[in-house]
Amino acid sequence: MLARLPARAARTLVETKPGDHALVSDDSPAAGPGLPAQLDRLDIPLPDRPSIILLPFRCMGEDPESAALADGLRLDIQNALVKLSGLLLIAAGTANVFRNASSEQAVPHLGARHVLEGTVQRAGDRVRVSVELTDTQASTLVWSERYDRTLDDTFVLQDEIAERVVTALDVKLSSGEQGRVWRKCLTDTRARDHFYAGMHGFFEMSAESNAGARARFERVAEIVPDSPLGPTWVALCYWFEATRGWSDDPQASRSHAGEWAERAVQSEDADGQAHTVLGNVRLLQGRHDEALAIARKAVSIRPGCTNSNGFLANVLLHCGEYHDAIAHAKRAIRLSPVYPPWFLEILAAAYREAGQVGFAISVARELLRIVPGSLHGRMLLVSALVRGGGLAEARRVAGDAREPGFSAGGYSAGLPYRDAAVIERIADDLRRAGLPD
Repeated sequence: MLARLPARAARTLVETKPGDHALVSDDSPAAGPGLPAQLDRLDIPLPDRPSIILLPFRCMGEDPESAALADGLRLDIQNALVKLSGLLLIAAGTANVFRNASSEQAVPHLGARHVLEGTVQRAGDRVRVSVELTDTQASTLVWSERYDRTLDDTFVLQDEIAERVVTALDVKLSSGEQGRVWRKCLTDTRARDHFYAGMHGFFEMSAESNAGARARFERVAEIVPDSPLGPTWVALCYWFEATRGWSDDPQASRSHAGEWAERAVQSEDADGQAHTVLGNVRLLQGRHDEALAIARKAVSIRPGCTNSNGFLANVLLHCGEYHDAIAHAKRAIRLSPVYPPWFLEILAAAYREAGQVGFAISVARELLRIVPGSLHGRMLLVSALVRGGGLAEARRVAGDAREPGFSAGGYSAGLPYRDAAVIERIADDLRRAGLPD
């Protein structure tokens, strides 16, 4: 089920933090203190299936290693639950927005009924983890538990907690899900420490933290070469480095991402994240059939993952499967109410190519409200306006978009569509709007 806004409300996409955005209605009430106002305006109904958000676990103490452990344990549980088709799991990136919020503040904005919270306290080689699962609709505590373990047991512990969540929410497992979710693939203590520290840095989402995280994950790959976790996360770091403008050589970063992802997907323990990267690398290489197969495999492993659905939508779009691209782009947005603007690029382009030009224009306008300088956003709006008969407005938008050295043919040729006719049609739209050939 998708986010639903009041029928008469104007919709605006606004930035909650650099790179993350949310769709809001202009006539909704303002948010409470300490919360992003745009999230408070969302009207997202509860789904029919079980739904949950895992709020960031709180670290009891100032030890940086404890903070990394708290984040790593929560993300481990998230990574297990995201593989369940019968569960709607709010994405970790959206949950991070509510790091210092209570469940009462967070859950009403996200369309999830249950919330899992926890605290982590580390003392030497021992760790105490307290978790509780709350049904916010019924205002009841479903269960709570305290675990006193050694650090060596943390990967086993995430399995136990995930299984308790699945049982409490009565999530029905489809064939093969049981083995896929609770397969263990990292037990070495040195690798574990590097892995948790790497994830903690990765989700800080900066060029510096990403580089540091990649170094941690490379160490994981060295220590446990048979595990897919190190290569998977190295691939993710390289991919984000390329796509977020953190690389001096994006093409080389994408190439490295593909090499590490290809290594990861060979493992039977692969969790699907490397598939999301490799599918899009193959798309950019023009290997469309491979890209489709790999991206679909990612979603089959991680049906509840916002990125696997978003990445598949991108591949579907450029392979000509527009209606499926729309469905997966919408699903990605539902799973992550605080979502990146490139989801909207996919959605606008898929609507345009599917002939739903009005929706394409609307989504492209929203994209430009939140990223006014987006070249893709401007070209999407120009193209959609031309196809919708709004040539005069398309020419005005195109006039504002003129940049030295820009050409309609050059821009379109860089789009990885399988069908050359689609590329030529986009180029023709831009020429008709007055952009140079």
